[in-house]
Amino acid sequence: MMHHIFCYQPSPAKTRFSQDHEDVKVSSVSPPASVDVKDKKGNLHSFDLKVLGTEETWHTPSIILATLPESGGKLVFSQIHLEVDPMQYEFEESKFNALKESNATRLEIFNDLLNVHLGIELRSTSQKTAPVTYTPAFFLGRHELKLEMLERLKDAMQTSDTLKMSQLEIHFCRSSTVPQPASSSFLPIMVHQCPDNFSTVEYFENLTSKELGRLVIYADVLSSSMDVLNGHQLQHGLAVIVRQQTKGRGRSKNIWLSPIGSALFSLQIHVPTDTILGRRISILQHLVSVAIVSAFKSLPGYEDIDLRLKWPNDIYAGNNIKIGGVIVETHVMSHLNICNVGVGLNLFNKKPTHCINDIVNVFNEMYHKQLKMISYEQYFAIVFNEIEKWLDTIQSDNIDSFLYRYYTYWLHSNTHVKVLSASGTSENVTILGIDDYGYLRVRGEDRTILTVHPDGNTFDSLKGLIAPKWSYSNRITSPSNVF
Repeated sequence: MMHHIFCYQPSPAKTRFSQDHEDVKVSSVSPPASVDVKDKKGNLHSFDLKVLGTEETWHTPSIILATLPESGGKLVFSQIHLEVDPMQYEFEESKFNALKESNATRLEIFNDLLNVHLGIELRSTSQKTAPVTYTPAFFLGRHELKLEMLERLKDAMQTSDTLKMSQLEIHFCRSSTVPQPASSSFLPIMVHQCPDNFSTVEYFENLTSKELGRLVIYADVLSSSMDVLNGHQLQHGLAVIVRQQTKGRGRSKNIWLSPIGSALFSLQIHVPTDTILGRRISILQHLVSVAIVSAFKSLPGYEDIDLRLKWPNDIYAGNNIKIGGVIVETHVMSHLNICNVGVGLNLFNKKPTHCINDIVNVFNEMYHKQLKMISYEQYFAIVFNEIEKWLDTIQSDNIDSFLYRYYTYWLHSNTHVKVLSASGTSENVTILGIDDYGYLRVRGEDRTILTVHPDGNTFDSLKGLIAPKWSYSNRITSPSNVF
């Protein structure tokens, strides 16, 4: 690996660096546990320091991790040029050979820094992946419902049966249409055919909802299920189900991994703005989260499966393993909230963390039960049933019933977190619950009740919570976009 020119020097007692087989006994340098640094405005910040790597002769720090406790922000200082790839010196043989020899170690250090110390989830690129093959989609549901939707969308179509969405062009292909190949930007949807690997019989046998999930667009591979919905008012309850996504996304523009075995769907929900839910539309993501957990727990025998909710939009197995998430994008058109809900859940896939059916297997072994695995088609049906049930519950002015179930599942009662004020000062607070719009209600050390929201932190929404200038008594107006 390439080091900073002033970093490594031979010991005064030796004219060369030590070798691996030599026993070098040099007392190590003990850096301070913390250091105070002033910013440009003269404000003092105290960083906690941790040495991650040392030089072999003097044992002076080569890699240091600095953490700002009040915000959780982290910096890595390195005397090793980890950014230098051997290929940068492919025409300088001696440098290229030396760097190539240590390249595996360089990448191992990089992986450790990013994954362990900075909490960044990494994808392996050690194996070449096959090129993506996009597939056509299939329009499922009662024939007359499909035709009604297509007729209603006729004026919005650019050409016959073609809709231009925000990121995708979709073409509804009737029986006489010869479809063009699917791609990342074009999706042919077969109106009169059924897919080979999605059981419409099992799906509709489990579906009891009146509207949600009654029409489905199913595909094996597409860019993102959200891309099929974003751009038009399509149909209340229209679902998009996909086996694999190439550009799945999560909260705060995170990439959502879509391994085989995960259950992925998007759902368009229309909520009038003058209704109970319409006036507090940011509650919708919590409603969907509750519906996912209650869909499993409402099955006979599955009541004690340990599924939880982490605010604002994560599904957890137990207290510390994330297995799913929810994203909601809302657009207001006239007097209607057009809400596109995206959900990803580990159903059969053991990686990257854990999955529902593994949890069921463990439960069966621990308690000598024989609960069946949740099938792919059954999962979507029971979740759509529950979402519609909770929509009806809230719209019937029974939000207390919803909140009771929400708090039954969530992880945060009496949890202590740190909140940042607009001026940058921090305060330890206790989580009480959520307010009318789904933001966190917390109690400060002086007993003041505040409403707080995430600062956009990518990896942990409960780190770096921001307290607005107003207290809870000054209610927040409902945002047009779900946070």
